[in-house]
Amino acid sequence: MASKETGKDSDKVEARDAASELPRGNRRYATAFLCLCVSTICYAERTNMGIALPALVIDKKEQGEVLSAFFYSYMCTQILGGYLAARSGAKIVLLTVVVWTLFDLSTVVVAKCLTCLLFTRAGMDVGEGILFPCMHQIASTWYPVQERSRLVTLVASGSDLGTISALIISPAIMAASGWQRIFVVFGASSFVWVVAYVFRGS
Repeated sequence: MASKETGKDSDKVEARDAASELPRGNRRYATAFLCLCVSTICYAERTNMGIALPALVIDKKEQGEVLSAFFYSYMCTQILGGYLAARSGAKIVLLTVVVWTLFDLSTVVVAKCLTCLLFTRAGMDVGEGILFPCMHQIASTWYPVQERSRLVTLVASGSDLGTISALIISPAIMAASGWQRIFVVFGASSFVWVVAYVFRGS
Protein backbone atom coordinates (compact mmCIF):
# COMPACT_ATOMS: atom_id res chain seq x y z
CA MET A 1 0.00 0.00 0.00
CA ALA A 2 2.78 2.35 0.95
CA SER A 3 4.64 1.57 -2.26
CA LYS A 4 1.57 2.50 -4.32
CA GLU A 5 1.24 5.81 -2.52
CA THR A 6 4.94 6.46 -3.01
CA GLY A 7 4.57 5.70 -6.71
CA LYS A 8 1.65 8.11 -7.01
CA ASP A 9 3.59 10.81 -5.21
CA SER A 10 6.57 10.36 -7.51
CA ASP A 11 4.29 10.57 -10.57
CA LYS A 12 2.88 13.84 -9.28
CA VAL A 13 6.38 15.21 -8.71
CA GLU A 14 7.45 14.19 -12.22
CA ALA A 15 4.34 15.76 -13.73
CA ARG A 16 4.94 18.96 -11.75
CA ASP A 17 8.58 19.08 -12.83
CA ALA A 18 7.60 18.51 -16.46
CA ALA A 19 4.98 21.27 -16.27
CA SER A 20 7.55 23.69 -14.86
CA GLU A 21 9.67 23.24 -18.00
CA LEU A 22 6.81 24.18 -20.35
CA PRO A 23 6.50 27.68 -21.86
CA ARG A 24 4.73 30.12 -19.56
CA GLY A 25 1.04 30.98 -19.86
CA ASN A 26 1.18 34.04 -22.13
CA ARG A 27 3.41 32.31 -24.62
CA ARG A 28 1.21 29.22 -24.67
CA TYR A 29 -1.89 31.37 -25.22
CA ALA A 30 -0.21 33.19 -28.10
CA THR A 31 0.82 29.88 -29.64
CA ALA A 32 -2.71 28.50 -29.26
CA PHE A 33 -4.10 31.54 -31.08
CA LEU A 34 -1.53 31.11 -33.85
CA CYS A 35 -2.47 27.43 -34.17
CA LEU A 36 -6.12 28.45 -34.57
CA CYS A 37 -5.15 31.01 -37.20
CA VAL A 38 -3.01 28.64 -39.26
CA SER A 39 -5.71 25.97 -39.20
CA THR A 40 -8.21 28.58 -40.39
CA ILE A 41 -5.91 29.72 -43.20
CA CYS A 42 -5.19 26.12 -44.17
CA TYR A 43 -8.84 25.22 -44.66
CA ALA A 44 -9.65 28.54 -46.31
CA GLU A 45 -6.94 28.01 -48.91
CA ARG A 46 -8.03 24.47 -49.71
CA THR A 47 -11.64 25.70 -50.04
CA ASN A 48 -10.69 28.51 -52.41
CA MET A 49 -9.99 26.16 -55.30
CA GLY A 50 -13.58 24.94 -55.30
CA ILE A 51 -14.75 28.55 -55.48
CA ALA A 52 -12.37 29.67 -58.23
CA LEU A 53 -12.32 26.44 -60.25
CA PRO A 54 -15.29 27.17 -62.58
CA ALA A 55 -13.36 30.20 -63.83
CA LEU A 56 -10.25 28.07 -64.47
CA VAL A 57 -11.53 24.76 -65.81
CA ILE A 58 -14.80 24.32 -67.70
CA ASP A 59 -14.82 20.56 -68.23
CA LYS A 60 -16.52 18.80 -65.31
CA LYS A 61 -14.24 15.76 -65.50
CA GLU A 62 -11.15 17.94 -65.32
CA GLN A 63 -12.65 19.87 -62.42
CA GLY A 64 -13.01 16.59 -60.55
CA GLU A 65 -9.39 15.70 -61.30
CA VAL A 66 -8.15 19.03 -59.97
CA LEU A 67 -10.17 18.79 -56.77
CA SER A 68 -9.20 15.17 -56.11
CA ALA A 69 -5.49 15.79 -56.82
CA PHE A 70 -5.22 17.47 -53.45
CA PHE A 71 -6.03 14.27 -51.57
CA TYR A 72 -3.84 11.78 -53.45
CA SER A 73 -0.79 12.31 -51.29
CA TYR A 74 -2.53 14.07 -48.40
CA MET A 75 -3.22 10.78 -46.64
CA CYS A 76 0.42 9.72 -47.01
CA THR A 77 1.87 12.99 -45.78
CA GLN A 78 0.00 12.57 -42.49
CA ILE A 79 2.41 9.75 -41.67
CA LEU A 80 5.38 11.78 -42.89
CA GLY A 81 4.16 14.72 -40.82
CA GLY A 82 4.17 12.65 -37.65
CA TYR A 83 7.75 11.57 -38.30
CA LEU A 84 8.98 15.08 -39.11
CA ALA A 85 7.17 16.60 -36.15
CA ALA A 86 8.82 14.11 -33.80
CA ARG A 87 12.23 14.85 -35.30
CA SER A 88 12.05 18.63 -35.75
CA GLY A 89 9.30 19.75 -33.40
CA ALA A 90 7.34 22.95 -33.93
CA LYS A 91 9.91 24.44 -36.30
CA ILE A 92 8.68 22.25 -39.15
CA VAL A 93 5.36 24.13 -39.05
CA LEU A 94 7.01 27.15 -40.66
CA LEU A 95 8.26 25.03 -43.55
CA THR A 96 4.87 23.43 -44.15
CA VAL A 97 3.09 26.79 -44.32
CA VAL A 98 5.66 28.22 -46.74
CA VAL A 99 5.48 25.11 -48.94
CA TRP A 100 1.73 25.00 -49.31
CA THR A 101 1.50 28.80 -49.74
CA LEU A 102 4.02 28.83 -52.58
CA PHE A 103 2.17 26.04 -54.36
CA ASP A 104 -1.15 27.79 -53.77
CA LEU A 105 0.15 31.10 -55.11
CA SER A 106 1.56 29.37 -58.18
CA THR A 107 -2.02 28.60 -59.19
CA VAL A 108 -2.22 32.15 -60.54
CA VAL A 109 0.68 31.43 -62.92
CA VAL A 110 -0.10 27.87 -64.08
CA ALA A 111 -3.90 27.98 -64.20
CA LYS A 112 -4.05 27.48 -67.99
CA CYS A 113 -2.05 24.23 -67.83
CA LEU A 114 -4.11 21.36 -66.41
CA THR A 115 -1.07 19.19 -65.68
CA CYS A 116 0.66 22.04 -63.86
CA LEU A 117 -2.51 22.76 -61.94
CA LEU A 118 -2.72 19.14 -60.81
CA PHE A 119 0.91 19.31 -59.70
CA THR A 120 0.36 22.48 -57.66
CA ARG A 121 -2.62 20.92 -55.89
CA ALA A 122 -0.64 17.78 -55.09
CA GLY A 123 2.26 19.91 -53.86
CA MET A 124 -0.06 21.95 -51.70
CA ASP A 125 -1.32 18.86 -49.92
CA VAL A 126 2.25 17.92 -48.99
CA GLY A 127 2.48 21.06 -46.87
CA GLU A 128 -1.03 20.87 -45.45
CA GLY A 129 -0.80 17.15 -44.74
CA ILE A 130 2.23 17.67 -42.52
CA LEU A 131 0.64 20.55 -40.60
CA PHE A 132 -1.81 18.71 -38.38
CA PRO A 133 0.58 16.11 -36.98
CA CYS A 134 2.74 19.11 -36.07
CA MET A 135 -0.18 20.62 -34.18
CA HIS A 136 -0.46 17.48 -32.08
CA GLN A 137 3.29 17.56 -31.49
CA ILE A 138 2.99 21.13 -30.22
CA ALA A 139 0.13 20.09 -27.95
CA SER A 140 2.11 17.24 -26.44
CA THR A 141 5.35 19.16 -25.86
CA TRP A 142 4.23 22.73 -25.11
CA TYR A 143 1.10 22.19 -23.02
CA PRO A 144 0.31 20.43 -19.74
CA VAL A 145 -2.04 17.47 -19.97
CA GLN A 146 -5.10 19.41 -18.82
CA GLU A 147 -4.69 22.01 -21.61
CA ARG A 148 -3.95 19.74 -24.56
CA SER A 149 -7.54 18.96 -25.47
CA ARG A 150 -8.29 22.69 -25.62
CA LEU A 151 -5.55 23.26 -28.16
CA VAL A 152 -6.68 20.32 -30.29
CA THR A 153 -10.25 21.67 -30.13
CA LEU A 154 -9.06 25.10 -31.25
CA VAL A 155 -7.21 23.58 -34.20
CA ALA A 156 -10.29 21.55 -35.16
CA SER A 157 -12.45 24.67 -34.91
CA GLY A 158 -10.14 26.38 -37.37
CA SER A 159 -11.20 23.92 -40.06
CA ASP A 160 -14.82 25.08 -39.82
CA LEU A 161 -13.88 28.73 -39.41
CA GLY A 162 -11.59 28.61 -42.44
CA THR A 163 -14.16 26.93 -44.66
CA ILE A 164 -16.91 29.36 -43.65
CA SER A 165 -14.59 32.37 -44.05
CA ALA A 166 -13.57 31.32 -47.55
CA LEU A 167 -17.16 30.69 -48.62
CA ILE A 168 -18.10 34.20 -47.49
CA ILE A 169 -15.01 36.24 -48.39
CA SER A 170 -13.66 34.59 -51.55
CA PRO A 171 -16.75 35.01 -53.77
CA ALA A 172 -16.80 38.71 -52.88
CA ILE A 173 -13.11 39.05 -53.77
CA MET A 174 -13.65 37.13 -57.00
CA ALA A 175 -16.59 39.32 -58.01
CA ALA A 176 -14.68 42.52 -57.29
CA SER A 177 -11.17 41.71 -58.52
CA GLY A 178 -11.12 38.34 -60.30
CA TRP A 179 -10.27 34.84 -59.14
CA GLN A 180 -6.51 35.53 -59.06
CA ARG A 181 -6.92 37.96 -56.19
CA ILE A 182 -8.34 35.21 -53.97
CA PHE A 183 -5.04 33.32 -53.99
CA VAL A 184 -3.02 36.51 -53.55
CA VAL A 185 -5.01 37.68 -50.52
CA PHE A 186 -4.95 34.36 -48.70
CA GLY A 187 -1.34 33.72 -49.69
CA ALA A 188 -0.40 37.06 -48.16
CA SER A 189 -2.23 36.11 -44.96
CA SER A 190 -0.11 32.95 -44.76
CA PHE A 191 3.12 34.94 -44.90
CA VAL A 192 1.81 37.36 -42.28
CA TRP A 193 1.19 34.31 -40.09
CA VAL A 194 4.75 33.07 -40.67
CA VAL A 195 6.15 36.41 -39.49
CA ALA A 196 3.91 36.37 -36.42
CA TYR A 197 4.92 32.80 -35.61
CA VAL A 198 8.63 33.59 -35.90
CA PHE A 199 8.41 36.54 -33.52
CA ARG A 200 5.78 35.30 -31.12
CA GLY A 201 5.10 31.60 -31.28
CA SER A 202 8.30 29.76 -32.19
